[in-house]
Amino acid sequence: MSYKSGNSAQPVSGALQRVGELLLGWGTVGVVYALCANIERTRFVLSESVLDRWVTFDPIGIWWYMSFFAFVPTAYGLVAARNLRRLRLATQWCAILSGIVFMLFPTSLPVQELPGSGYGSLLLGWLQSFDTDGNCFPSLHVALTFIGALAVNDRRRPVVSAVMWFWCLAIIYSVIQTRRHLAIDAIAGVIVALLAGCLAARCRWRRPV
Repeated sequence: MSYKSGNSAQPVSGALQRVGELLLGWGTVGVVYALCANIERTRFVLSESVLDRWVTFDPIGIWWYMSFFAFVPTAYGLVAARNLRRLRLATQWCAILSGIVFMLFPTSLPVQELPGSGYGSLLLGWLQSFDTDGNCFPSLHVALTFIGALAVNDRRRPVVSAVMWFWCLAIIYSVIQTRRHLAIDAIAGVIVALLAGCLAARCRWRRPV
């Protein structure tokens, strides 16, 4: 009885730990994002580059863009247990580093005119109606997606890694396709993710006594 009880408790405990780490990581993102969004300051309006003009504006990409909100929990669910805390810390560092830039260099984008009246346009228009307009550079959307794909990447699980990288790249493409961000925001988001990963890797955790 006790043996079976102990075995059944382990997965539950592991799942709760993953949920807890996800809430800590994403909670930090929410706090930083909200604080930066509610401070009145002059926004610098970014302009499209040659890279952006290679990607045609299309609201259909909003579905990949919104899948980010499933991607992050999936990354926390798939990451190896030994890397779970590092992923959470990297998530928090992404928020902190991005928040510093949001405060010092708030950026905005011109609002795109939505073509047609399909579901993609309706969803994108709804998102534009309430989303903050001062936290464009770097793209926290891209930073958190990239750090999630890095955390899950494991040569011992090639199929899972490949699927997560494909999903990650689709989301990154979609942020430009929907003009929620520009290419420079996406590139900066990847750089933030790499810096956050390095900072998280330098932390040392004490084993519980």
